[in-house]
Formats: sequence, structure tokens, C-alpha cells
Amino acid sequence: MASLGSAAIGEYTLQPPPGDGISSVKFAPSTNVVLAGCWDSKLRLYDAAQNRLLHTFTLKGPCLDCSFLDNKNAVGGGLYKTVRVFG
Repeated sequence: MASLGSAAIGEYTLQPPPGDGISSVKFAPSTNVVLAGCWDSKLRLYDAAQNRLLHTFTLKGPCLDCSFLDNKNAVGGGLYKTVRVFG
């Protein structure tokens, strides 16, 4: 598997990896930041160029989808029937 910062197309391993399955992945509009929504009720923000975890947001249940509002704010929603905005 390639690292997240490599130019190769294929599978990427996030470091550190989530504790459960990933349900949604989004890249920020104009930065090297990746948002990963996971079944372990976490929304993780990664630096794609350096393949490192920047921040972890805790949700009330599994995160089924996530997205960026812009380069600084993200949203996540899931089985807990709520959409949360993080910035």
C-alpha cells in the first residue's frame, strides 16, 4: 500500500488508523487536508502530505458521512440523527 502523501493511485493507509471502518472520506477544497468519517464515532482530520493526524472530533454515534464547508470548517452526520459543524 502507498502512503497518503505519495503520488501513486491506489490504497492509502492513514496513520494512525481509525479504530473501526471508514464510511466517508473527503479532501479539503484547496489544502492537503483529508477528513475521514468513521464507525467508531470519530471524525478525523489528516494532513495528506505528511500522513499525520491533525485532530479528532468525537460524535454521539457512528459517522456515516462528512464534508468540508470550506478549508476550515467541516460537517459530520450519522446514526445519531444530528449534523454537527466543526471548525
